[in-house]
Amino acid sequence: MKILLQSLEIYKGFSNYYKLQQIQHYFPGIIIGGGAARQVFLNEEFGSTDIDIYHSTPMDQALNTHDLSPFPDYMLTANAYNFKYCGMKVQLIRKIYTTNIEELFNSYDFACCMFAIKDNYIYYTEQAVEDATHKWLNVINLDKDTLHQRVGKYLKKGYIPKCSESTEVFIDFINTSYSQRYDFANELYTPEALFTNYFGLYPKGY
Repeated sequence: MKILLQSLEIYKGFSNYYKLQQIQHYFPGIIIGGGAARQVFLNEEFGSTDIDIYHSTPMDQALNTHDLSPFPDYMLTANAYNFKYCGMKVQLIRKIYTTNIEELFNSYDFACCMFAIKDNYIYYTEQAVEDATHKWLNVINLDKDTLHQRVGKYLKKGYIPKCSESTEVFIDFINTSYSQRYDFANELYTPEALFTNYFGLYPKGY
């Protein structure tokens, strides 16, 4: 995997740059990965995007989470510490520890998520830029526990499947939506609506 990087200095003047400075100051030694890093690269506002924060070791995470009293609304789940900081939704990711950007990228589910910020640099791949720019969904890893939620999330963002594996995941999501009336963020997805919007046709058998 070829990983590219560029200085965050080129983003000075954008509001996201200063928000990142605040986060990195409060939580030193972190990597910011996924959607938030992608939005910095694309000069998009964070909005409702989660700021996913990774640590190099459990000890580093312990140092950053030993006192979360400034965030009385924080919630601890199996996968992360969740709270708001300066109006941003922050997730301190648990159980994934790394200093290696490539290792982190290999843990992502979609190629469009292969962006990360470490120190004063943003890291990315050519495919990540292409997919994020065109809103293409290429599956890298499948997690059956979160698959439908993640697919639904990116459909709402306007992404469409690009590779055959992504299309299979997409169709599986639609079939499940049809049988279970899957409701994501109060928006009901149906095979008819999804295929009309993204392919202009209906799945076989409907």
